[in-house]
Amino acid sequence: MSTPTSRPLARRSSAKQHCRHPPSPKQLPYPNAPPETSSADSDVPWMDTEEQPIKDSIQKLTRVGARSRSIFTIPEEFREATSRAAGHVRNYTFFENPMLNATELAQLILESWADALHDTGKKLERPKIIDSYLRSIHSRTRAHLVCECKRSIIEVYQLTHLSQPEIADNVQALLFQDRFICCQDGRQTDQRHFRAKEITEVIFRKYFSGTKMRGNFDDAFFNSINEVFICLVTSAMRHCLKGWITGSCEETPKSHEFKYETTIATYKRFFATCEAHSPRMRHLLLATIKADLRERLIAAQPMINLESDQPLNIDDSFCYEQELAEELARATTLPRRQNLQAIRQLTDDLGDSIEKDLEPPPYLPLTINITPFFTMMSVILTTLMMTTMMI
Repeated sequence: MSTPTSRPLARRSSAKQHCRHPPSPKQLPYPNAPPETSSADSDVPWMDTEEQPIKDSIQKLTRVGARSRSIFTIPEEFREATSRAAGHVRNYTFFENPMLNATELAQLILESWADALHDTGKKLERPKIIDSYLRSIHSRTRAHLVCECKRSIIEVYQLTHLSQPEIADNVQALLFQDRFICCQDGRQTDQRHFRAKEITEVIFRKYFSGTKMRGNFDDAFFNSINEVFICLVTSAMRHCLKGWITGSCEETPKSHEFKYETTIATYKRFFATCEAHSPRMRHLLLATIKADLRERLIAAQPMINLESDQPLNIDDSFCYEQELAEELARATTLPRRQNLQAIRQLTDDLGDSIEKDLEPPPYLPLTINITPFFTMMSVILTTLMMTTMMI
């Protein structure tokens, strides 16, 4: 397989030199190099009394926990350089060497920070909290891939519809002689390595299935895919298949997690298998994997029915023009009186209909019974007359 045209870090060793002895701490070019530590201590932030102001500024961030690996744990003046250094570490993990011991990781952090300062043109003394953050970037790059494999490995190999004993038998057959990386036609003979369609499917699901995933917003990611990246993916796939060896997903014990001590042998085996092929064979194999991935990307695109922007077909515009001219002539040659009568008749009809709509409803006549009134008046007059005669 061919390697990418542009290396993330030019001064680092190539992928073929992964198995060389790392430089000793005495050979590190920087005087403030961290002491040699085991991988178990790689996640513990290094703090001392000289960095108390930095620690105090971190404690002011209420949304950041004590063991958080967020970029917001980094003081603001260091974030730009730290972000660039994190990109260097991530690219090195993907495409140069995903399995680094403590000493190699310390060397990578030193080089990444130096490159970041060169890119930004700044001169900053690196706080030790940045070392913890960059170490977490290296481990998280691998852990996120393993998380996707755990979620979809059985679905990718189409084993979800099988019973538990059948899943166990199939998983054991896939793990035997690493047949899971072979094309389905060559699994019985352990041939056609790295041609399993499941490898392409895992890469697609993790890095290309969403618009916000790295393969879609990082233009250089697809072209940077090389044999190191493929071996990292296959190592993660084997690690997750081993969790289904009994037919059900079992919780991985801490001693068997995907880390340097438990995975370096698997990665070296896959990388040595890849290197055993001729350079032309590796180039063709990598090109074929990318072609399969490109086909998978095209198949995942939504089907959109686009409307055509081409003009409609016009057979004989001259005849159509003559017809329009004749219609216009007939409309303009109608007698004026006929036009006026038609307009007047239309106006009268319209006015009648409007008056009819506005005409108020008829009212009933008002009837008043006046008989009780006259009866009362006669009684009053009679009473007055009798009163006058008495006087």
